[in-house]
Amino acid sequence: MVDSQTLAWLERNRGRSTSGTIPQTVKSSVREDSYNTYENRMLKRRLVELRHLLKLYGKASRGERAIRAETYADKVGYWLRDSFFKQVIPYQGAIHISQVFRKHPVYRQCYQWFDRLYKHGNERIGLQYNYPLKETFALYEIWCYMQLVKVFREKGLLKDSSGLFQIKREGLFLHFAKHNESVVHLKSGMRLSYQRVFQNNSPHFYTFTQRMVPDIVIESGDHLYILDPKYRVATNLGTALGEMHKYRDGILDCSNDERAVQNVFILTPSASDELRYFTADFQDRYKMGAIKLTPGGDMSALSDWIDKLVAQEKEECLDC
Repeated sequence: MVDSQTLAWLERNRGRSTSGTIPQTVKSSVREDSYNTYENRMLKRRLVELRHLLKLYGKASRGERAIRAETYADKVGYWLRDSFFKQVIPYQGAIHISQVFRKHPVYRQCYQWFDRLYKHGNERIGLQYNYPLKETFALYEIWCYMQLVKVFREKGLLKDSSGLFQIKREGLFLHFAKHNESVVHLKSGMRLSYQRVFQNNSPHFYTFTQRMVPDIVIESGDHLYILDPKYRVATNLGTALGEMHKYRDGILDCSNDERAVQNVFILTPSASDELRYFTADFQDRYKMGAIKLTPGGDMSALSDWIDKLVAQEKEECLDC
């Protein structure tokens, strides 16, 4: 092995040799450790871009989000000032995935994280379950629930909608599953629930007969309002409304055993021949009825009903 000491000895003993001739030229190589590899250069490039994105987000946002974005940007800047990255030049060429990015667990995780970040603009919110065509009614139920969320948001009554979503490794999903409650918190303490379960040992409200799972429930204090989307009841609306009596009569307030459900309504995409169920007179008199809710159609009937509900609850609060 030729090292620096060998080269120094050769320099001192030029022309001397016990066995003959010392070579006039000796080739040697010097090994130098460098952190300026493709993977590290790519990582520095991504971190520089991330800091820039956080700075832009901080300027575009307000309040706590802006503060958090600035905090994260400063943290990324702190990483970039580390002595390790000072030896690394950001990569500028075409990006490809190397074997290190494929196989090394840490580099692979970094590559996948930034890959998801840059694909974020193309991502769409999905459902965990692929609904077949024969289960179109289930999609209509979810659509009706989302329309309620939309109307409450437009009226400035939405407080926290994080319960709508579930983040998994594969992406962002709507948190809807049969018999698995999804809750959106509204202002004034109201709650909007999808697939809420009521049974004999449920807190706050219970059933004294069978287990009940109405599709959509609006809770306001000790009052419940139940909406049941029905995709195929245009010719049998009366029978469907008759089944809604089980909710009105069968769900009670735990504190006083009184009926908790104030109104029950069916949401349907098409009006039936029995138009009286859609009239305000019928609904005000019997506290039940039907609301037409069609994809791409007019939402005024639903919006008006929500206005009436909110006004009624405010009036009751003032009386208290």
